[in-house]
Amino acid sequence: MPFFYYYDPYYWMILVPAMLIALLAQLNVSSTFNRYSRMASRRGFTGAQAAEAVLRAHGIQNVRIERVSGRLTDHYDPRSNVIRLSDAVYGSNSIASVGVAAHEAGHAVQYAVGYGPIKLRSALVPICNIGSQLSLILIVIGLLLGFLVLALCNPPQAANGIKTLMLGGFTGGMKGLGNVLYYATPIIMTGLGVGLAFQTSLFNIGGPGQFIIGAVCSLFVAIRFDLPGPLGWIIPLFAGMLGGALWALLPGLLRAHLGVNIVIATIMMNYIGMYLANHIVKQAIYDPLKGQSQVVPAGHTLPYAGMDKLFPGSMANIGFLIAAVMAVIVYIVLNKTTFGFELKACGKNRDASRYAGINEKRNIVLSMMISGALIGLGGALMYLSSAGKYIKPVDVLAAEGFNGIPVALLASNHPVGIIFTAVFIAYMQVSGFYMQTYRFSPEIVNIIISVIIYFSAFALVIRNAVRSFQLRSAPQGKPAAKGGEKV
Repeated sequence: MPFFYYYDPYYWMILVPAMLIALLAQLNVSSTFNRYSRMASRRGFTGAQAAEAVLRAHGIQNVRIERVSGRLTDHYDPRSNVIRLSDAVYGSNSIASVGVAAHEAGHAVQYAVGYGPIKLRSALVPICNIGSQLSLILIVIGLLLGFLVLALCNPPQAANGIKTLMLGGFTGGMKGLGNVLYYATPIIMTGLGVGLAFQTSLFNIGGPGQFIIGAVCSLFVAIRFDLPGPLGWIIPLFAGMLGGALWALLPGLLRAHLGVNIVIATIMMNYIGMYLANHIVKQAIYDPLKGQSQVVPAGHTLPYAGMDKLFPGSMANIGFLIAAVMAVIVYIVLNKTTFGFELKACGKNRDASRYAGINEKRNIVLSMMISGALIGLGGALMYLSSAGKYIKPVDVLAAEGFNGIPVALLASNHPVGIIFTAVFIAYMQVSGFYMQTYRFSPEIVNIIISVIIYFSAFALVIRNAVRSFQLRSAPQGKPAAKGGEKV
C-alpha cells in the first residue's frame, strides 16, 4: 500500500539499489582516473601526442585525433576513423591521459591491421549481450522447473504454490518485506565472511561452526552480564565477532603453517563448534522448562532503529542496517586499502606475493579471522533480535552458515552484490513459509531454492567463461616498429 497518493515505496526499493551500484562503479572509475591525473608522464607527452605517437609507430596516417567535450568521453569511432579525446585527456600530460589516449589509439591500430581477435570480439557482441541477461533467463527456467516439482507433489495447488513463491515476500505489504530483511541479515554476514575468505583463495566452509559459536558468545554476554544502556547489545555483538574470529583462527593457523586443507579443517571445526555450543548452552544459559537458551533481557536486544516504523509488525531491526554497513566496509577494505590489495594478491598468486614482500601466512590467518568475525556477527545479529530466536542444544548444524556459500558465489564475492543475493534467498524463504498454507512442505521450498541457485550459478559459470575467452583473445600489444617512438 502506498504511503500517500502517487507514491509507492516498492518503487524506491527497486530503484535505489540499482542507483547505488551504478554510483559505486562510476566512483571507482573516477577515483582511479583522478589519482593518476595528478601524476605527470615521464616524457611529458600530452594525450593527443601519445595517441599520435602510437599511430605513427604503426605507420597509420589516416586516423584523425579530435577533441571532444565532456569527461571520460574518450572513444575510437571505426566508422569515421576518428579518435576522440575528452578535454581532460587531449591536452593533459598526466599518466592517466597518456594511458587513455594510448588505449584508444590501440583500438585504431587493431582495426587498421585487421587484428583477428578484434573481429572475433565484434562477432561475439550478440552472444555477450545474451550472456549479460542469462542470469534472469535461467532464474525463470529454475522457477519453471520449480513449478514442475510443485505439480508432481500437489497438482491441484501447483498454480497457487508458484504464485505464492513469487509473491509471498510481499504478503502483508511492508510487514512481509521487513521479515525478508530480517531473514536476510544473517545470510548477508555469512556471505560476506565466505566471500572475503575466497578473495584469499580460502574456501571457508566452516560458517555453521563460526556462526553458532558467535551466537553462543553473544547470548552468554547478553544474559550473564548486566550491561548499561546501549552497551547491553553492543558488547554482545563484539563478543559474537570475537567468538567467530577465534573459531576461524585454528583452521587459518593450520593452513598457513602446516598446509592443512582448509575445507577439511573448517568442516571438522563445524562439528566441534556445534557440540561445544550445546555444552555451553546447557551449562551456562539453559532454560530447563523450555529446553532451550534463556530469554535475552529486554534491554540487551537489538533496537529497531526506526525499522518498526518503516516495516510495522515485522521482525526487522537495526541488524539489517549493520549488515549493510559491514558490506560497504568490506568493499572499501578490499578495494581501497593496501591490506585489501595484499589479501587479493595472496589469493591470485601466493608465490608472487611472497616474492613481493607480502607476508602470505599472516594474511591467510587474518583473512580467516576476519571471515569468522563477520560470520560470528551474523549469529549475534540473529539471536539478539527480539523475534524470539533461541538456541536449542540439538545436533544440527546452523543452516545460515551454509547459506552464505551460494550467496557469496552468486554475487561473485562482491560485498554489495551479496546484499541483494541474500535478500533474494530470504525472499524465497519467506515465500516458502506462506506456501505451507497450500500443503507444501518446507522441504519442497528448499528444493526449489536449490534449483534456482543451481541455474543461477550456471549463468555465472557461462559469464565467466565468456569473460575468460574475451581476455584470452584480447590483444597483448605489439612491439613498436623499428625507429618508432615509445610513450
